[in-house]
Amino acid sequence: MILSKEGKNEKYPGFHKIAFHQVAQEISPKFASTLSLQEKLMTTSDESIFNKKVDDVSLLGVLSNLRNISDTLKLQIESPKEYVINLSRCFKITKIGFKALISIISEYFVGLQKLEINFSDCQDFNDYCLEKFATKVFRNLPHLQELTLYLNGCDLITDRSLKTFGNQISSQFLTLKKLHLNFERCHEITDEGLKAIGLGLMRQIKTLEHLTLNFNSCNITDQGMEAFSNKLFRHTNSLKFLKLSFNSCTRVTDTGLKTLGSRISQSSKNLEVLILNFEKCTRMTNDGLEDTGLALGQSLPKLQKIILDFKGCQKVSIRTHNALTEAFKSQFEIILYTY
Repeated sequence: MILSKEGKNEKYPGFHKIAFHQVAQEISPKFASTLSLQEKLMTTSDESIFNKKVDDVSLLGVLSNLRNISDTLKLQIESPKEYVINLSRCFKITKIGFKALISIISEYFVGLQKLEINFSDCQDFNDYCLEKFATKVFRNLPHLQELTLYLNGCDLITDRSLKTFGNQISSQFLTLKKLHLNFERCHEITDEGLKAIGLGLMRQIKTLEHLTLNFNSCNITDQGMEAFSNKLFRHTNSLKFLKLSFNSCTRVTDTGLKTLGSRISQSSKNLEVLILNFEKCTRMTNDGLEDTGLALGQSLPKLQKIILDFKGCQKVSIRTHNALTEAFKSQFEIILYTY
């Protein structure tokens, strides 16, 4: 992130551009590191330990200082093109701190093309926070091309905020090419939330080339898989990379898997890499995986690699592994985990 000089500055004479992280480090080195004010985030175990100590007071202090940099140094903030913020495992931050951070992002980062935010295991990040993020941040990022959002372990998130999130995705982004959403262990997310994400992406999918969705351990059933598949996979010819994870969604059966596979086969003809994770989905069987695998392999002409992870599915045996490997070993790379 860059600060552009306006007029003379006694503290930084001769500087027309100053790296934002240098100023932030000068104000508060530790918290600047926590907020990833460098161009690239280096997550270490020490930083993770430190994140546990960050609370609203310390976060608001940093954000207040950053907001005042322009006035203090008579500089104007230039929006960066790429930004990463890591607040994972910041257990002491509440919606007050998150609201302030969201305000900073929406105010100063209008020109962002790539944004990655990690709120994983932030115990107070709830529906209110996600709705604020979707409504305030999304509408101010018209040039965003890549969005990565880690909300795994934020167990206060429910279907309500996913509906708002899906609506904002569908209405705000015209240039989004890469999307990664992680809702793992958000146990209050059900079929309705999954459907809302599918519906939102359905309206946006024409530009997406790379999509990763993680609903591991969410409360998903076959009905949710069907609604999600039917909404999302209508106009997905732009997709080249697709990764869907439903690890430990134990209520999903062969029926949901077949529906998903059928919709992908029909609508994603330009797909090059496909990764499906149904590990520990104990109701899956050989028949469901074989039928889905064969349909996918026979219907996706540009497929180069497929990874199917069904570890911990007791009803899926080496039989399916051998059948699919033999069927497609000469066409594309296939990696199948079944035991």
